[in-house]
Amino acid sequence: MKINISKSFLIDVILFNQLIYFVAFVFDNVNYLWFTLNVIIASSLLVFRPRIKLKFLPLFFVVFFLSLNYFINLNSKLSSIIFSVSIILTSIIQLEFINDNFQKYNFQKFVKKTIYFFLFFYLVQALTFNIAGIELNIFGLSTENGTIFRFNSLMSEPSYSSTVMVTLLFINQKLKTENSLSVEIIGFIFILLCQSLFGILLYLIYVFIYHRKNFKKLFVIEVFSLIIILLFFFSSDYFIRIKNILEFFNQSQVDFFEIVKVEPSGAFRILPFILYIESFEFSMILNYLFGFGAGSSENYLSYELFKIGYGNNQYEGSFQGGFFPGFLIDYGIVAVILIFYSLKKIFLIKNNLFQYIIILTIMINVNINTQLFWFPLFLLFITKLYEENFS
Repeated sequence: MKINISKSFLIDVILFNQLIYFVAFVFDNVNYLWFTLNVIIASSLLVFRPRIKLKFLPLFFVVFFLSLNYFINLNSKLSSIIFSVSIILTSIIQLEFINDNFQKYNFQKFVKKTIYFFLFFYLVQALTFNIAGIELNIFGLSTENGTIFRFNSLMSEPSYSSTVMVTLLFINQKLKTENSLSVEIIGFIFILLCQSLFGILLYLIYVFIYHRKNFKKLFVIEVFSLIIILLFFFSSDYFIRIKNILEFFNQSQVDFFEIVKVEPSGAFRILPFILYIESFEFSMILNYLFGFGAGSSENYLSYELFKIGYGNNQYEGSFQGGFFPGFLIDYGIVAVILIFYSLKKIFLIKNNLFQYIIILTIMINVNINTQLFWFPLFLLFITKLYEENFS
């Protein structure tokens, strides 16, 4: 019996798998459900016999180079290489399927409903936790300061969800969908509720680029709302963090690494890369070019990071960093150049500055083996297809 499956439905499955984070299936920072579903989905799509186009060739070069890392560096962690290579290969198959069928897909509808879904699920998390004490897919809920609006929604933590929300709003702008104002208002509410300092900074950049020109009234309301919040709620934990950071940089003598005592969450998205640069030794140039070995980043900077305040024990623990410097340490400068070339050729839209800000935000936040890394890339890939074919 022949089973007919809507290709639009399959694209929905692909995108939602890249997006939705299930806490119950994550162990030691490995998202087993996401990885398994990637393999299952990609294997299933091979039934449609996709022809891998030359546009994906740069990613195959990345796969080849990452595989080569096992032989270049004897201390490479094979499981890390297999995981990374598998994620890239399964992504290529899924992207190829999208490439062949995107004209039948209502991408504008997906973007809009996902923005609404982000806020809806966030509110469900907040209500179920505060009314019934049920932790519905909550990961990293802040309880020390008593705040209630620190839920993660569809991704693993508020900063990740905020980053994805801004990316969705940006894509919505590029697609010029109907009812954009209501979508932008939903996004603004979501960003305020998440209270991610990282997310709010990215959102402010987005607002000044797009709202100031396209939504002038909303822009005034947003600025006015932020002023009101600053005036009447400046004592909240969220704004105390901002105040402490401003006071820190206002000192006559600033030791940048001391910022970890003021804003540890943000500091450890930036400090590792600075430490990586400061620890550069020309005698180890081959390691910097070709990496120290897959998995090396977990312990490479641990001593320095824990010494300045990362974690409870001063000299113990491993560092789980972003693409910068995690991927850079593991695979080296050459691999990073290959990744950048792949991004440029396959994913990035022409003549747009804000997408680079999104990519930079992601790369100092997470490494290549995460949904936050790949979901925005899938969105940019489809947006690029729409611009190339319908603009």
